[in-house]
Formats: sequence, structure tokens, C-alpha cells
Amino acid sequence: MVDRFWLRPSQPMYSDTSKEAEHAQEKDRLAKNVRRLRKDRGLSQEALGLRLDSDQAYIGRIEGALLNPTLESVAEIAHALGVEVPELFR
Repeated sequence: MVDRFWLRPSQPMYSDTSKEAEHAQEKDRLAKNVRRLRKDRGLSQEALGLRLDSDQAYIGRIEGALLNPTLESVAEIAHALGVEVPELFR
């Protein structure tokens, strides 16, 4: 019989969190700016998700700084909000 190693949900899959901490500020800035710009435009998370061919949960994870979107995704979000990419990180 083969022993199986199971991770508890609270355990990270790796112990090196230096990269996470290094980029946390940028993720937080992106999250706050996406939320602010979305609300300024009177869009719900669902409406923005539809513009991105995605869903409300995806936008919620970005706004909660729980997701590290690709550069392509950031560019699509900027386009959907009618801003340039740098505006999402100011």
C-alpha cells in the first residue's frame, strides 16, 4: 500500500513566500484601483466580468488581491475600464 501525503488547506505548497511578499503591494494597488475604477463607472463585478468574458468571482478575486493576473489579463481589464495599464498601478 502506498502512503499518501496530503496538504491541509492552510498549508502553502511551498515555503518560499518572499516573492509573494515582494509583490503584495502591487497586487493591493491593482485590487484597489480596479475596484475604484469599476465603481466610478457604475459597473458591478458581474458587469465587468461580462466585458472580460469572465465571471463575478474572477473580478472578486482580483479586487480581493487573491489573484495574480497575467499582463494580458491586466491589459484586458484596463481596456474594459477605459484606461491605460499604468492607471491600474498608480
